[in-house]
This record gives sequence, structure tokens and C-alpha cells, in this order.
Amino acid sequence: MIFVIVILSQQKKGVIMKLIYRKLFHILCSLIALAIVYFVSWPARSIIAGIFFMAMLWLDFKRLSEPQNQTFKRGIWKKCLREVEKRRFSGSLWLSLGFLVISFFQSWEIIILSIIYVGFADPMAEIFGHFSFTRRYSEKNQKTIGGSLGFFLTALTLSLSTLYYFFHEPHWLTIGLASSFFAAVVESLEIEIEGYYLNDNFLIPVATGFFLKCFFF
Repeated sequence: MIFVIVILSQQKKGVIMKLIYRKLFHILCSLIALAIVYFVSWPARSIIAGIFFMAMLWLDFKRLSEPQNQTFKRGIWKKCLREVEKRRFSGSLWLSLGFLVISFFQSWEIIILSIIYVGFADPMAEIFGHFSFTRRYSEKNQKTIGGSLGFFLTALTLSLSTLYYFFHEPHWLTIGLASSFFAAVVESLEIEIEGYYLNDNFLIPVATGFFLKCFFF
């Protein structure tokens, strides 16, 4: 992934490095979530996800209530937080809440596909959206066509591979295509409620999880 970013642009090193830090942290959290799902059964995995969410919630409340605290202005905070997240809950908190919700599903397929979409396809959406097909959907919706394309292609590749080789799912093609497309549509949306946009780190895994539950598992 880092190699792809560097090839795409040599002139935006500052932007690229911050993007790398954010996406690597995002992917690391998703890998940890996958490991927990694989090795820990329910309800223990939901308890672990709940503890992680509460820890992130405490950190975010502390960061927002102490704006002058220098701890939150350097290190991983400085490298990973977007400008807009410096004044509101972070994407990491929403990601942990999404993991908590989907941890209650009893189907491995639902949980793992949901994590794959938010943990790996979503980072690729931002990378593609920054460097290719950068035309935005509208002035209000800042998502890009390239981002949606990057998300869908990544989601499709990973979901088909997982369903076919890992789960040996007989309907792997139908499920992979339908859920990847649905997740890409969810990623492309910017849903605003009273001036606050719902974070796709939460929307993607939860919406996709319920979609898979309703139609396939």
C-alpha cells in the first residue's frame, strides 16, 4: 500500500506521510479485530470489543475536554487525527463502536466481511480518492468517484477470495458482488443529522453486517 502511494505522487510527501500513518493505524486495528474474532468466541469477543470502545471513548472525552493538553498534540495523535477530528470524536472511536456492534453477530462470515470492508477497502478508497478520479460527487458530498471505485475493487477482491478459499461458500460470487457493491454505496454516502456527519467507520461495518444478515446468513 505504501509503495502504491509513493508511486502515485512524489510531490505531496507531507500529505502522503500523514495518510500512511492514519491508514496503517486503521489497518492495524482491523487486523487485531480479525485476530480476536478468529481466536475468541462470543460473548468474550464482545466484552473485549466493549472494553476497547470504552477506552477509546475515555481518551476522546479527555482529548476534547482538555484542548490545551500537549499529549494530544504530538505523537500518534498529531499523525493520525484529521483537522476536523481535532474538534469532535475521532474516526478510531467510531471504528471501535462499529467493531462492538458487529461482534454480536453469530456468523463468522458476517463479522469477517464487515471488518474487511471497513478495515481494508475503506483505506484504499481514501488513497484512490486522493490520487485518481478525484472528481467529487457534489459540493455537499465530498466523496469521490475514484474512492468508490477503489473501495469496490478492493472489497470485491478480498471478499471473493475469503468466501471461496476460507469459507468454501457455494454462493461466494453472488454474496461477494452484492455485499461489495452495497458496502461501496454506503461508503459513498455522507449522511448528515443536525449538522453532524455519521462516520463511515461505523456505518460501513454495521450497515453491511445487517445487509448480510438479512439476505444471506
